[in-house]
Amino acid sequence: MAPNTRARLFFLLSLLAPLSAAALELKKVGAPVKVADARVYKYAYAPSIIYTAGAWHAYYCSAGRGVGDWDHVRHASSPDLQRWSTQDDLIQSTLYERANCDPSVIRFDAGDGPYYYMVYSGNVENVQTLNFLARSGSPAGPFLKLSRGGTWEQAPAQSKVIVAPKVPAKEGTNIYGAGQASLVVKEKEVYQFYTDVTQTPPGIWLTTSTNLKDWSAPRFTGLGGEYSSVDVKYDDAAKEFVVVALMKPHQPGATIEMRASADGLTWANPRVICDEACTPDYANNVGMSGDDQGHIYGEELLVAYGAPYELGPKDKWGNWHVWGTRFEMRRVGSVLGFVDRVSDNPATIEGWACGFRGDASIDVHVYAGGPAGAGTLVGGFRADQPSEGAVSKTCDANGKAYRFRIKLSPEQAKKAAGKPIFVHGISPNGGVNALLDNSGKFRL
Repeated sequence: MAPNTRARLFFLLSLLAPLSAAALELKKVGAPVKVADARVYKYAYAPSIIYTAGAWHAYYCSAGRGVGDWDHVRHASSPDLQRWSTQDDLIQSTLYERANCDPSVIRFDAGDGPYYYMVYSGNVENVQTLNFLARSGSPAGPFLKLSRGGTWEQAPAQSKVIVAPKVPAKEGTNIYGAGQASLVVKEKEVYQFYTDVTQTPPGIWLTTSTNLKDWSAPRFTGLGGEYSSVDVKYDDAAKEFVVVALMKPHQPGATIEMRASADGLTWANPRVICDEACTPDYANNVGMSGDDQGHIYGEELLVAYGAPYELGPKDKWGNWHVWGTRFEMRRVGSVLGFVDRVSDNPATIEGWACGFRGDASIDVHVYAGGPAGAGTLVGGFRADQPSEGAVSKTCDANGKAYRFRIKLSPEQAKKAAGKPIFVHGISPNGGVNALLDNSGKFRL
C-alpha cells in the first residue's frame, strides 16, 4: 500500500538555528473553518482558544447592545476544532467598563483553588482601553468579575484594573490604550503579554503575576508597533515561547508570522506560516489554539482571526466572523507509519514506520486487543527492512530502511489470535510513541 502522504509539504516553524530535535513543523489543512457566525450581532474577532475538560473552548469579542455597552465576550465549544456549538453571550460590560473584549483564558490556582481566569479589555472614560479580570469554576461560565474592592461579582460598580495604559488619553483622541492580553502559565507564574500604544516604545509588553491580581512592572518584549495583533503560547517540547502575529491586519495581502523566544523578551527572526494566498484579505486580531495553561497542545493547531463574512476581496468594517486556519503539527522525530496488512500461516504483520526527518530505522511495538495501556504487548521489533522512495519522501528523510515484516513466533501468535492488531512506532528522541495509521483494522 502506498505510504500515507499527510506528512508532506510542511512549513518550517523552527525559529532557532540550527534545527533542534524539538523543532515544530506545520502543514496547512483544508479551507478556513468558521468558528463563530456573527451575522445576528454583526461582528466577532480576537479569539482565545483552549482545550480543557475534554473539549475546545473559544472566547471572542462580539457586539454589545450599543451606546455605553460596545462589546461582549461570547463563547462556543467544539470536540475537534471544526464543528462549533451555538454561541453563549458570556460576559457583558458595565457602565464603568463600557466594553468587554479581547479575552484570554487560562486555568490557574492562585491559592484558593483552581479557576478559569479571563483577562479581558474594557474602555474607561478618559483612560481608554485597559485590562480587567474575571473567573469561573467552569470553562463555560458563569464568570464573575474582580471588583475594585477585591470581591468577585457579576456586575461590579467598578472593576479592578490589572493593566492600564502608561499614559491615559482623553475622549476623542482616538488613542487605543493598553489591552489584547495573551496569558501563559509557566512554573506557577502567569505571563501576560499585552499591547500598549502609549508606552515607549509602543508595542507588546510583558508583566507577570502569581495571583493575577497584582502584576509586576512591565517589560518591553522587543515586538514593536507593527505587532498590533498577536497571540502567545509556550511550547514545552522546544522550551520556548511562540508568538503568532497577523501582519497588515484589516488590509488586502495580510499574512501570519511566527517567532520564538526562550524568555519572551528576545525573539528569533520571523517566519511566514500563512502567506497572502493562505491568509484571508482583511483578517485581523489573531489567536491560536492551546491548552488551558496557554501551551501548545495536540497534533493540530488552529490559528483563528476575524475576517469578512464571505472571505472575499471586499471588506465592510465590522462585518466579521471568527475564522480559523488549521495546521497539522509535527516535530523532528515524530513517528509516522502505516500498518499495511496482517496475515496468517505464518502470522505476519507488515507496514512501515519512521521518525519524521530521521534517516535511521526505528523500533515498533505490537499490541493485541488495543493500543498501549489497553491491549496486550505482543513484542518489540525493528522497522529496518528496505523501503521504497515514496516512504522516504513521506518521512522527509534520506533513509532507505523503514519497512517491517514481522513474523510472530507461535507464542506471540497465540497472544494475538482473534484480536485486532495495534502497532506503535517508538520515537527516536523520547517523544510520543505514536500509534501507526490503520492500527486496529486487522485481526489475526
